[in-house]
Amino acid sequence: EITTRLVGSEMCIRDSDNIMKKVLLYVSFVTALVSCNNDKTAPRWEEKHNTREFGAVISMETYPVVVDEFMNIKEWCIVDTMLICKNGGGEPFYYVFNTNDFRITGKFGRKGNGENEWISPHLIPITDTAYTVIDNFRWGIYDVTKVDSSYVIQKKKNMGVQMPLNSPKFVSYSTFGNISYSPREVVWEITDIENLSCSDSIVFFDESKGGNSTLYNFSYDVAFGYAVFAYLYQDGFMIASLSDGRHVIPELAVKGDGEERMKDGGYYTDVVCGKKCFYLLSQGDVETSGLSGTSSIEVYDYEGNPMKKINLDIIASHMVYDKINKRVIFSPSMDNDLHVLDYEFE
Repeated sequence: EITTRLVGSEMCIRDSDNIMKKVLLYVSFVTALVSCNNDKTAPRWEEKHNTREFGAVISMETYPVVVDEFMNIKEWCIVDTMLICKNGGGEPFYYVFNTNDFRITGKFGRKGNGENEWISPHLIPITDTAYTVIDNFRWGIYDVTKVDSSYVIQKKKNMGVQMPLNSPKFVSYSTFGNISYSPREVVWEITDIENLSCSDSIVFFDESKGGNSTLYNFSYDVAFGYAVFAYLYQDGFMIASLSDGRHVIPELAVKGDGEERMKDGGYYTDVVCGKKCFYLLSQGDVETSGLSGTSSIEVYDYEGNPMKKINLDIIASHMVYDKINKRVIFSPSMDNDLHVLDYEFE
């Protein structure tokens, strides 16, 4: 499967049928929206200024949790009481922790070219005991089934050559979100989990045509009918709503007054969507060259209004919310320990 996109004069070819579809939508400060359907009158994003006038600013302390295995955590998710962490080293690829006591309860996924081995896997939880793994290198889709404390891996189908899929997240039972990269654009797609066809997408496009799409890279989360995209290197985020788990509807593009930050910490490295609010892991107070400052969590409602700022005592690169124990788990940039904040997301 080969995918290119039509923005201005660029061509979008999708699947072996070579069906060309195009949609134009420009966002004045950062993006253009491209939909994979035939809607040529897609609405514009409503622009809003981020005042950062938070209703409350508080400082909170985290506590460390020492894990037995050293991991270079690349992706993670919580399924019920299981924290599933992808190990960048790949031996094994996935560690499973019990979120109640952080005890390792399982490991699965071998690195290699043998049967049911992976090179570049990405995991998507479907249910508490069933997961899908997509391997960008071996071009395969695999079923992983949890049986007691063991994990059964079985190849489901071949993918065919296509753009690598990155940062997958569950959207609905039949779809997932993912990111693909090229020099001129960063694309977020809603993809069918069975045949990998695209039902809708957003393109973050380098309008300068300088091959600098990295500037538009983002973190994101999808939950409770919303998708929130937060820029790594620009002071801004976008809020969209979802329709039937297959289509994305532009809502708000919220921009602050900050300058581009490609080196000194960046802006937002992770997002968690709650029922009433969403939470951005901010590096606005971090200066990475000297590892000074601390990260914070900025809280907004889905109207884009700043609600609260939580100043942390660590520099954290990623966060995940443990809704059962009502706490936030961080992967710090400074050590191999996990750090925990007892705080309930709304």
